[in-house]
Amino acid sequence: MSTDNIRIQLQILNRTYPITIKRSEEEAVRAAAKNITDQLSRIQRAYNIDQPQDLLSMVAIQLATKAEKLERLRQDEQTVLEEYSQKFHLLLGESEKAE
Repeated sequence: MSTDNIRIQLQILNRTYPITIKRSEEEAVRAAAKNITDQLSRIQRAYNIDQPQDLLSMVAIQLATKAEKLERLRQDEQTVLEEYSQKFHLLLGESEKAE
């Protein structure tokens, strides 16, 4: 194991998952595991679901949907930035001709 890697234990639905991650990713991985645990608890209370597989499936759908929305938003923002960049370069080109 690289010195940059660490082994941590994550607990989700009363199961422990040992994983090896980069030290720099520990905070993000632990936050993600907490997010999953929080969502599992919320769904379990809201829908009175006791089957771990059903809970995990619902959380997976929610997280995948959130990731998809963020990716679409990122793509839309990238398109807007490219459009502004093109307009900016056109304006620069016209102002240089005027000089």
